[in-house]
Amino acid sequence: MVRRTILIPLLLIFLLPMQSLAADIRASLDRSTITEGETVSLTLISQGSVDDDPDFTVLEKDFEVLGQSQQSSYQFINGKGQSSKQWVLKLRPRHAGVIKIPSIAFGKDTSPSLRLKVTEAVYDQETTANKDFMLKVTTDTVQAYVKAQIIVTVQLLYSRNFNNGNLSDLKIKGGGNVKTQALGEPVRYEKTINGTPYSVYEIRYALFPEQPGQLFIEPMRFEAEVGPGYSSLFDPLNRQATKQVRLESEARQIKIRPTPQDWGDAPWLPATDLKLSESWSEPDQLAVGEPVTRTINLQVVGQPASRLPELGNETPAGLKAYPDQATLEDKMSNDGITGHRQEQIAYIPEQGGEVVFPAITLSWWNTDTHSKEIAELPARRFLIAGTATAPKTPKVAETGMDDSVEPQSDTNASNNDDQASTVPLKWIGISLLLGLGWLLTIIYFWRRRSPEIKTDVSTQPEHRKKGDSHLHDLKKACQGQDRHQFRLHIINWSRKQWPHEDITGLEDIGILAGEPLQSLLHQIDAQYARNGIQSWPCDEIMAAIQQQQALLSQAQKEKEALMPLYP
Repeated sequence: MVRRTILIPLLLIFLLPMQSLAADIRASLDRSTITEGETVSLTLISQGSVDDDPDFTVLEKDFEVLGQSQQSSYQFINGKGQSSKQWVLKLRPRHAGVIKIPSIAFGKDTSPSLRLKVTEAVYDQETTANKDFMLKVTTDTVQAYVKAQIIVTVQLLYSRNFNNGNLSDLKIKGGGNVKTQALGEPVRYEKTINGTPYSVYEIRYALFPEQPGQLFIEPMRFEAEVGPGYSSLFDPLNRQATKQVRLESEARQIKIRPTPQDWGDAPWLPATDLKLSESWSEPDQLAVGEPVTRTINLQVVGQPASRLPELGNETPAGLKAYPDQATLEDKMSNDGITGHRQEQIAYIPEQGGEVVFPAITLSWWNTDTHSKEIAELPARRFLIAGTATAPKTPKVAETGMDDSVEPQSDTNASNNDDQASTVPLKWIGISLLLGLGWLLTIIYFWRRRSPEIKTDVSTQPEHRKKGDSHLHDLKKACQGQDRHQFRLHIINWSRKQWPHEDITGLEDIGILAGEPLQSLLHQIDAQYARNGIQSWPCDEIMAAIQQQQALLSQAQKEKEALMPLYP
């Protein structure tokens, strides 16, 4: 009986994870809006083993399933094996409109549903007839506000294979220092125009002009070699001379409007949507000396996180504030960039009574309705329990004897003994057995985790050698003007400096490092975009990197030297 009782808590602990063995299935589309006749890729990824094979017949009502592929993988994460499986389907919608992609059944497991917008296709029969290649550059608007997002779509359509294709870069004039951001990787899909099937290579960009006036998108160019397209009886290997194809898109012009005259002194923030929210770790009550954390979230559609304003306001009297560094995140889609800024502030009340956190208001310009809107977090009132007290004394002093406190009489002690004796022995035994079970469980998990403890390699000579090697290779790539190797080594260096940040390019490094490294990286990008690379500022870049390393090292030392917030 004793052994069974001890094993019950352990069995409960081990059985709890069994509930999470159901597969986690995610679904995504490579594009959320397409034109009638185009194809779209549906990707399904399962983490863990699915209950059964997927049933794709539910898609046949609204889509033609043109192709399907799948891939399995297995990997170890923190000593635990994890399997995943991926399905990719190429779909062509049967009609226009907003189509719901239903949940796909994997036995008892199911995927989430999605929505796809399919617009009607309108093509000019005369302009598209007998064209093997087309190059199109389109914008989502012909006029925009300064610092507002503009979506540029570049499409190369081809019905014949080609060799040695070369597509020029996007070049812009006007608009001041226009920030240009690629919206993810290029996508490929199929499209039918007037009965002719085309393959499509598509790239999307988000532009943010800094000055009003006229913005010009210069014509883009495409060059390739194309064979004759047929085999001759005299040349079965089709070795005839190839033909050079040259295409040029139409130039685009966009009018950039200034900030409205009646906007006021608030920071200019144009967007298509904005959401402002907050949460509290202890929303119901506050007490003197007890910390509470306030989290403020700002999500803006049409602006990167680096352009979003600070949200934290003044600290009410009677509280100490400990703000954390803001978290910035960008999410990209075919519809543009959505920036997310999160601020966390820890407050510690120092005195009791009522405290009022003032309202936070944020003005923004709705580019869809061309009107000013205000987002607001209303004022919050809290009643803080307790009164102002001196700093807490060490716990040893609290438990010591105090002459001002009279000892309890023997009568009270005897009463307590009588009450304790009335507790049933059965419950005492059960409590002891349960406690022993939990103790064994803790020891078991501690023994499992203990071999995974690793020493900090940042102080080892090998780590320093790797860091020095990265800087040496980075300097060598810079002096040789090797943009690929330069980008590789500076990203590796930056990921060691900011290990918790998602760094994918030079833009991310510039935002994290700030000046002067940000301007130097922009200078290299600008020279590369003009295809006229002159001399790279290698000495200035290496000096800025060494300066950045020194600042980060000093900040780490100061952080380690600080006393804990809650002793």
